[in-house]
Amino acid sequence: MGAAGKGVTSMGHFDSKTEIEENIRSLDISYTIVRPGAFMEMLMLPGMGLDQREFNFLMRPDQAMQVIAVDDIGKIVAAILDAPAAHVGRTLEIAGDEVTGLDLQDVLSGAAQQPITYRRFPDRLLAENRFLGRLAELVDDGRCAGSADIKALRQEFGDLMTLDTWLEGPGRPLLQHALQAPVAAVALR
Repeated sequence: MGAAGKGVTSMGHFDSKTEIEENIRSLDISYTIVRPGAFMEMLMLPGMGLDQREFNFLMRPDQAMQVIAVDDIGKIVAAILDAPAAHVGRTLEIAGDEVTGLDLQDVLSGAAQQPITYRRFPDRLLAENRFLGRLAELVDDGRCAGSADIKALRQEFGDLMTLDTWLEGPGRPLLQHALQAPVAAVALR
């Protein structure tokens, strides 16, 4: 969820990345900055409700957010390291797919072979948990929703996994585990 470089977020981990990027740009060095979207692997963390046949996350049901598999991050970075001169001075937003909450519902239902209902984290939880609340605000205003040009990335770096293909491959064991992992102590309702 790359909010780095998109203004002050009041979230230390994003704002510190922005400061690091600014510092790197001020140095007399060659650099390429890579800003990945939300990790597909993060979607499979226990406690998101999959064991209850629902999925709770940050965006509204009709709101899009970009995601990327960590394997594809490695693939892109390896290509950059293999041809550094072609990428010097670039800042790349990277993602392999863009999904809405309702897309997540459909994709997860298909992969789990059972109905999964998507819900945004409840307003009460977002109000009580300042970290999640602020992340949801940053998704809502677009700073954490992603702005990668996925088509251009595929042309430059080859095929990148969609959430569907990731769930059929490297994400399958994570999905199976999440479907059986009990909800964390955080009340999602």
